[in-house]
Amino acid sequence: MKLAKIEVKMKYTGGDIKRLGDRIVENNGTVEEKDLELLQEYRKSFTKPLTKTFNELTQIKNTIDRQGIIAFRLKRIKTIINKVLRKPDMNLNRMGDIAGIRIIVRSETQLYKLLNAIKNTFEVSGKIRNYIESPKTIGYKGVHIYIKDSEAKKIIEIQLRTFEYHNWST
Repeated sequence: MKLAKIEVKMKYTGGDIKRLGDRIVENNGTVEEKDLELLQEYRKSFTKPLTKTFNELTQIKNTIDRQGIIAFRLKRIKTIINKVLRKPDMNLNRMGDIAGIRIIVRSETQLYKLLNAIKNTFEVSGKIRNYIESPKTIGYKGVHIYIKDSEAKKIIEIQLRTFEYHNWST
């Protein structure tokens, strides 16, 4: 006899996630079990759109720089909680970097070609942060662009760097 795997999905709204962030701030980072489950479910909801976007970006990157590196990650629970505490006025349901992709290419020319390809392929959400034209005070250089997945409507942060900028930042 084969047992079917039953996956229980929690149903939540953007308001539920906003209130979750508010509770995290109110409780100074102490998170009850049911809230931890909700946060994990919300975090996991980015997995499919992140994987889909990663696969699309890999193809785009390969047309521009086959030797470039691409990687993706979901922000860890602890890191999400710490960011909510650091930025209490930010709504958790609007955090733009729960899902992230980093692409490292050999030159700025390739980086800007990649940026244009991303803008032409995906729906851009929010402003593009160009830290090459205006480096951070600590010297960080790179471009951060936020796109919205067409199906799940999840925001994914894409960081673009050259190898030189990446080596500096690490």
